[in-house]
Amino acid sequence: MSNSRLPVDDVFSPLALTLFQKREECRPQGMTIYITSAHRGEGKTFCVNRLGRICSALSSLKVLLIDADMDHGGLSKKFTADEAPGLVDLVDDESLAFQQVVREIGPGNLCLLPRGTNARPGDLYRFEAVERVINEAASQFDLIFVDGADANSIARFADHLIWVVESEKTRREVVVAGLAKMDGVGDKTLGVILNKRKFYIPHWLYSRL
Repeated sequence: MSNSRLPVDDVFSPLALTLFQKREECRPQGMTIYITSAHRGEGKTFCVNRLGRICSALSSLKVLLIDADMDHGGLSKKFTADEAPGLVDLVDDESLAFQQVVREIGPGNLCLLPRGTNARPGDLYRFEAVERVINEAASQFDLIFVDGADANSIARFADHLIWVVESEKTRREVVVAGLAKMDGVGDKTLGVILNKRKFYIPHWLYSRL
């Protein structure tokens, strides 16, 4: 992977490079990154989609996006895959083949695992079944980005956790409280994405200061 291929005006590019480096530590298995936020509307689904697209475009790695937000299903709706077979169906039916429910969404080797049919928040608390699905994803993909709710059980099986925080809105105490609820997961935190940041001087100039 060459830095010359990076879109220098994209704020996600440095994070993509960090993830490429972290990915080497997880080989031969793929690396799972759980992305969440304290409140709805902070942009976690946007960040999951953007990171997945950048990582796929900048490398030959196989990238999977998993919609694990049972309440809202933002990724599934974005790619018109809501109510299509997906994550909860794999959890419920061990005989269902992984490749039967994964969809190619491009560019490159970018795929989506929708949330599934009749998805409900409680569907992801069958820990052994959830772990089986995540292990299967890690055996077939290099990078897995999970769009998840704050206390989703998938977080415990992820390699890293990233919090999305809305600039000038989400208080630090709220993020700390969210981490406290995710027992045994907070120590996996890789970092925080400060989303919807306002630049009061042009971004091209700000990036050179």
